[in-house]
Amino acid sequence: MPELITWSPPPGDDVTAVAVGRPWAAVSAPARLSAEATRLGLNHAAHILDLDSDRCIWLTDPVDVAATAWDWARISRYITVHPAGEMLPLPHADRRRGPGPRWVCPAPWYGDFVSRAIVLGSELGVITLEFGPPACRCAVCPAPVWPEEGVTVAIPTRPGGEGRHLGCTHRACAERYLLGPPDADGYR
Repeated sequence: MPELITWSPPPGDDVTAVAVGRPWAAVSAPARLSAEATRLGLNHAAHILDLDSDRCIWLTDPVDVAATAWDWARISRYITVHPAGEMLPLPHADRRRGPGPRWVCPAPWYGDFVSRAIVLGSELGVITLEFGPPACRCAVCPAPVWPEEGVTVAIPTRPGGEGRHLGCTHRACAERYLLGPPDADGYR
């Protein structure tokens, strides 16, 4: 398991605008997920709650975010992985109450301000089910397929077409690669 980034915000009760990038990446979701994330308790790192912008923000390792890209892609309708260089509000370490961005610390909290991406991705994957199902991975291209956009196709498992299994794909991918529907009724 990669080593956890040990980083702390500056001391005090201020808020500073900082650019996403080293030493951390940022993932945000609607603010109402803050309480659920804290209650679930899988992630023991603090996160930023910003009611003014209606979001909660987790800081995590940018290398781990890249390594777990599918965890983020499958819930990309519900969360945002912020690009390097984007400016975000960063509350200082002692800002835990009041208006504007502040830190929310789960119980138990061990002083971490940076989450493990794999734990955070799993936790948000569960919590975002409230908004709808996650995407499946297209059997042809690496992009996510949302339920209302996908079709079920019969995919050959061997050259020559012997043996098939069902897969989910974009309609355009199915048409491009001449993947047929699994039955005579057409795509479903």
